[in-house]
Amino acid sequence: MQARFRPLPVLFVITAAFGMAQAQSGVLFNGNELGLERFGAGVPGGWLLDGNDFTWEAETGPGRLGPGAGRIPFGGNGRIELTSPARRLEHGRPYTLLLWFRSEPAGAALSVSLHDNETRQSLAFEQTATATPEWQQLRITRTLREAVKGCYYLRLSAKGANTTLWLDGLWLGATEAEPPADWQPAWHAAAVAVAPEAPWGVVAGNGPLCYRVRVAGALAPGARLETRVISTSGESAGQPALPLDTTGSWTGTAEISGDSANRFGMFRVEATVVDPSGTTLSPMTETLLARAPEPFPAPFRDSYFGIHVKLTAPDLEAMARLGYKWLRIHDASGITKWGLIEPEPGRWLWHDDEVALAREKGFFILGMLDSAPPWESGAQEEGYFSIYSVPKDPENWRNYVRRVVAHYKGAIDDWEVWNEPWNPMGFFKGGNPQRYTELLTIAFTETKAINPGAVLVGIDTWPPYWDAMTLAAGAYDYYDVLSFHRYDPGMHGYPNDPIDRIAKRLRKAQEKYGTPKPLLFSEGGPDVTVFHGSFFSFAEPALTGDWSWCADQYARMYLSTIASGVQRFFAYSVHNHTHHGHSTHMMVEPGPLLRPLHLTVAALAHFVDGADYVERLQPAHDISAHVFAQPHDRPYATGGCTVVVLHANGLDPEPLPRPVPEGVACYDRWGNPNAPPTEALRSPVYLVAAGDAAVALTSALAPAGPGSQP
Repeated sequence: MQARFRPLPVLFVITAAFGMAQAQSGVLFNGNELGLERFGAGVPGGWLLDGNDFTWEAETGPGRLGPGAGRIPFGGNGRIELTSPARRLEHGRPYTLLLWFRSEPAGAALSVSLHDNETRQSLAFEQTATATPEWQQLRITRTLREAVKGCYYLRLSAKGANTTLWLDGLWLGATEAEPPADWQPAWHAAAVAVAPEAPWGVVAGNGPLCYRVRVAGALAPGARLETRVISTSGESAGQPALPLDTTGSWTGTAEISGDSANRFGMFRVEATVVDPSGTTLSPMTETLLARAPEPFPAPFRDSYFGIHVKLTAPDLEAMARLGYKWLRIHDASGITKWGLIEPEPGRWLWHDDEVALAREKGFFILGMLDSAPPWESGAQEEGYFSIYSVPKDPENWRNYVRRVVAHYKGAIDDWEVWNEPWNPMGFFKGGNPQRYTELLTIAFTETKAINPGAVLVGIDTWPPYWDAMTLAAGAYDYYDVLSFHRYDPGMHGYPNDPIDRIAKRLRKAQEKYGTPKPLLFSEGGPDVTVFHGSFFSFAEPALTGDWSWCADQYARMYLSTIASGVQRFFAYSVHNHTHHGHSTHMMVEPGPLLRPLHLTVAALAHFVDGADYVERLQPAHDISAHVFAQPHDRPYATGGCTVVVLHANGLDPEPLPRPVPEGVACYDRWGNPNAPPTEALRSPVYLVAAGDAAVALTSALAPAGPGSQP
C-alpha cells in the first residue's frame, strides 16, 4: 500500500515525541545486537548491501515467524552480500547467532561469519549451509575471540540460480554457553526500514527533506510508525505518527517537519513501529538526511572545491548540491587511464556518456594521463596495481596522450600527469625522476599541440626529494600547475599550518628555475575513517571519530588551501561505499549516505566560492579572520559584500577583543543565521557585511597591536 503524509499541527508533534521517547526505551528488549531482524522491510541504515541479479521483496504470507520475512528471487547468477555496521561486543563470553532460511527450488547457498573490524579476520560463526524448501534455522553458539579494538562485523552472503530465497529472524546476542535446544528470543513482530528520497539524502536550499518508509510484519489494527529527528545543530523533535495497515507490507513517504527541518545541517531520522498502547513492535532503524545551503551556480571554473566521485547520476547530483565543482579522474572512475582504456593495442574504450553527464551536472574534470596496460609495461601482477608500471616505449606513451587528449578536447581540458609518481613501489613501478620528466615532457608537448588552451598539471609531489629531483631533471618547463598530495588528521587554518608550509616550500623550490607556477592540492583529506565522523546513533567514536571535530577539521582544511594561495583542493574520496566502521579514506556511509563533514564544506563553499581571498586578519592572538571579497549576488547579500570566516587558530574558544559591529549578518558553521559571536570558536563562523558595515567589520577585526598579524 502507498501513502504520503504531510506535517500535522505542532501539538500532535509534541504528543508523538512523548510516545517516541517511551517506545525508544525498549528497542533492544530482546537482546539483539543487530538492527536487522525481520528481512521484509529491507536493509536498515548503516548496513552495506551488495549483489547482482536479485530483487528484494516482503513476504506477506506466512513466514517462519509470521508475515515479515524477506523474499529474494535470484536470476541466473544471483548473489547478495550483507555486511553489518561494526559493533562493540564482549570477547571471552558466549554469543549465539540465529537465522531462519529456505529456498524454492532447493539449492541456494548461504554463508555467515563474524569478523574483527580491524584485521578483517573471521573470528566466529563461520558456517555455510544449503537451503531446502523447508525452513531451517542456522544456530551457532561461540565464545568470542578478542578483536583488536573490541569491534566486530557480521557478513551474510547468499547465492543461487533461478531460485527464490527466504530469510527471517536474524539474531545475535549474548547467551548462556549452550542455550536450550528449543530456546528462541522474543522476536519482534515487525521490521521497518527508512531511506532518503533524494540522492544520498541531500537537498540544497529550501527543498523538502523526504524519506521512504517500508514496514513488514504482523501488525494489529492501530499500529503506527513513531519517528523523531535529531539534527547536528543539537535539536531533537518528534514527528507526526504514521498510521499503518494490517496487510503485512506497507510502504509510504514522509517529510520531516518543524522549525529545525528548515535549518542547514544533517538530520538523523529514527523510526520504530509501536502498537496502540505504545509497545515496541520493531527494532529502531534510522537514516541520514542533509540540507545544504544553495551552492554557487555551476559551472564555475575558478571554484576552490573538488572531490573524487563515481560518474553516476545520483552521486554527481549529490556532490553538485554540496557545492563541489571539480572532479579528479583517478580510481573513482579511471576513465582516462591508459592501463584501463587500451586493454589491447589499438582497442580503445571511451566513456563519452559519463563525461557528458559530469559536464551536464556542472562539473569541470581533471583528467589523468597515467598508467600503462600490462601489454606495454610487461607487468606480470594482477589486480589494482597491475597498471602502474612505467611504459617501456615512449612513442606508445606519446600515442596514448595524443589519442586521449584529442578525444576529450573541449570536455576535459585539464590533465594531470601520473598519480603519486614519487611511489616506485606502488603507483610508479620502475620509475624515477628522470623517467617521470621524460613522460611529463611528452605529455606537455603533445597536449599543447592538440589543445593549446589545455592546462597541464605536473610533479604531483609529497616528499620534498621528489619535487627537488624532478625539477633538477628539467621538469619546470613542462607543466602549467604544480600539484601535491597531503593526508593530515590535524586541525588547519592557522598561520603557517602544514598546508601553508607546503605551499611556501613548493614556491621556493621553483624559484631556482623561474617564476613559481600555480599550485594545486590534487588529492588528500583528513585521513582514515576515525577522522571523518559519523552521525549514526550507533557510531563508535573509537572507529569513526567525533563527528563535530571532524566537521570543523574538514572545512578548515579547505580554508587553509584557499588562504595559502593554492588553486583548489580535491578531497579523497566518496567513490567506494564500504561497511560502516571500516578503516578507509572513504568519507561516506553505506547507502550511500553523508557524513557531517560534507555539510560544513557546503557552507564554506556557499559563502566563499566566487569570492577573492583578500587577507587574514588576526584581531587577537590565536584568532584568524579570513577576509573575502564576494562580487556576486548571493542569497546572503545583493550587489557584492565582504565575507569573513572567523575561527580560533587552536581548539579552545578565544574572546574577541571588540564586538561585532551592527549591520553584520552572522551564520554558524552549517550556514544558519546566528547571533553575533563574542568569541572565536574551533568551528568556522561567517560574518557578512556590505558598505559601511563591511568597513566597520574589518576595522573591528584588525590586529590588536604591532606584531600581532602574521
